[in-house]
Amino acid sequence: MNSRAYSKQVKVRGNEGPREDSAPPAASNGLPRKLLVAAGSLVIGLVAAEGFNRLRLNAAGRTYHAAGVRAELERESQNPDQLDGAAPDGKKDSLRVLNPYTGFDLLPALRQVQRDASYFSEPVAEEKFEILILGGSVANGFCRDASGRLIERLQEDSRFKGRSMRTLAYARPAFKQPQQLISLSVLLSMGLRPDAVINLDGFNEVAVANFNRKYDAHPLQPAIAQWSPHVLGLLDQPDVLDALLDLRLLRLRVDAVASRSSKSIFLSSSLYGNWALNRVRAMRGQQAKLQQELLNSMNGKDQSPVIKGPVFDGGIDEVMDFSVEAWKGCSLSIDAICRSRGIPYLHVLQPTLHAEGSKPQTDREVEIGVAPQRWMEAVEFGYPKLIEAGAELQAEGVVFLDATDIFRDVKETLYLDACHFNVAGQEMLADLVAESFLQHYP
Repeated sequence: MNSRAYSKQVKVRGNEGPREDSAPPAASNGLPRKLLVAAGSLVIGLVAAEGFNRLRLNAAGRTYHAAGVRAELERESQNPDQLDGAAPDGKKDSLRVLNPYTGFDLLPALRQVQRDASYFSEPVAEEKFEILILGGSVANGFCRDASGRLIERLQEDSRFKGRSMRTLAYARPAFKQPQQLISLSVLLSMGLRPDAVINLDGFNEVAVANFNRKYDAHPLQPAIAQWSPHVLGLLDQPDVLDALLDLRLLRLRVDAVASRSSKSIFLSSSLYGNWALNRVRAMRGQQAKLQQELLNSMNGKDQSPVIKGPVFDGGIDEVMDFSVEAWKGCSLSIDAICRSRGIPYLHVLQPTLHAEGSKPQTDREVEIGVAPQRWMEAVEFGYPKLIEAGAELQAEGVVFLDATDIFRDVKETLYLDACHFNVAGQEMLADLVAESFLQHYP
């Protein structure tokens, strides 16, 4: 066969189609189509799960509100010991330090007193109406979440319309009487000149006092969990330092997770929002457990009266009677100090979740309202005595507001735990406080 004939034969074979051992052409649209189907199925599944979860929450009376979840996460991202506002350098620091007057305080308080004392030394202080707020962590949250609402309500009255107002936030987590009384005395001595004083307290006076009893500390001693680590002389012991370091790292981790979750674009989803909240709450529970273990390890290492105060013998009844009587006496002393300086004083007894008849508890409040046994029995035995003592304060001329039943008819979730409530609850309280204040203001 010549070369021309061979070349022609090869061409014919080339047009016969692909050989058996050649690769099939690749599918150009198969893989993207499968990815689209998978992505669509995932989206449909997530939407269905979101809808089902919202229906389930609504049926349980726990309607999901992204704004409320974001606000709670933002509060969790600030340590519960956090002062309202930032330090002058813009950094938040919740480190507890010893205080020669009140036993302990938060580090920014030292800067806060200095700033306010300097402010009141200037003529500009005469232009504003300053309200000093005292109390524990609930009052601290009130300053942060509802002071604006309080001022708005007061400025609606003709006596304050157009007048510049602000609150002085000197409520401190874990404070109880006589720490509020001592704080007021010190602040006035430092040069602060408030135009009014509001003291919002009651829960710590019975709950913390009863918790002190567990560790043989006197009811009037500062909260043993916050006071004892600073004065036991244990901060140079490796085991205590290790435990404190673990606790500090966990606190920072909780703050970071809560802060990151509060800024997430997925917070509009009830699935993500509830997952984030439950995660943060679980970490807070772990934090509380570590703190309890640390406190247990320190108990009994020093029985000095400096740590635990004078010996106090008695059970729950004796602790409640003593603590409530001291609470009443401290309020009378605050009233006397304020009267001597012409400062209006309002004493408010704060609500709490477990006081009998105080609120119909939602499923969520039942779930998150679990509290230490010492707190629960303090509310049971102590709050009736606080209410009774409050009526006695009124009879003796103190302007007193019993706010224990403010949420009696509210069926929505307000509480964040056994005693702290959300912004909606704080604003309801602000409305009632403003009404009482205006009613008695000269």
